[in-house]
Amino acid sequence: MLEKRTKSDGRIEKEPVLENSLRIVPLQEGHITALAAMEREVFSQPWSERSFRDLLTRDYCHYFVAELVEDPLPTGMDRREEGDKGPLEGTAEKTVRAGMAGERTAAGRSFSESEGEFRGGRSKRRCRPVGIAGMVILAGEGDIDKVMVAPDMRRRGIADQLLEALLQRGREQGVTAFTLEVRRSNEAAIMLYKKHGFQQEGVRPGFYEKPAEDALILWKRQ
Repeated sequence: MLEKRTKSDGRIEKEPVLENSLRIVPLQEGHITALAAMEREVFSQPWSERSFRDLLTRDYCHYFVAELVEDPLPTGMDRREEGDKGPLEGTAEKTVRAGMAGERTAAGRSFSESEGEFRGGRSKRRCRPVGIAGMVILAGEGDIDKVMVAPDMRRRGIADQLLEALLQRGREQGVTAFTLEVRRSNEAAIMLYKKHGFQQEGVRPGFYEKPAEDALILWKRQ
């Protein structure tokens, strides 16, 4: 559940996601369609669905997804009255399969495998992927190459939780140092990384494209 409050100047300020509305889970096949769509919205050079799918085949890639628990289903997809385990009349069986595969729903959103559980009667809630973070672990170092949050869900502490999950996984895997690149102008991300103990140790000139920009190289050493 999300709440809003009104600032003194009348503008609406969104509250952080309530703790029991967000969960951090490993990347699954059912997340991929939604994440690829999010990439196209956020980045000028987005990853494809194939890029995300390839991550599932590599045991040195560790990726976590932030799922927002949402309830109820979109209009026209609600469950029947309690006691009736079947789908609403007019809801085709393929809708269930689409939810489980992470395909587009009639509401224009993509959901994880939890959507299939909802529609199958095993769960009363569905989950929408709203962020992802991941790293590659090689030779005792964790290279964080993705931290992304949906534009409509930013400033709610989601990136903070995703990054902490990565660091915890790294510690469990014996990682002794973490590194990442970040755009020089991305002050919010730099503040987040510094909060978690990262420090700048270098610069990659012209590392980013569209638009061209230097990357700061940050490290967190245990």
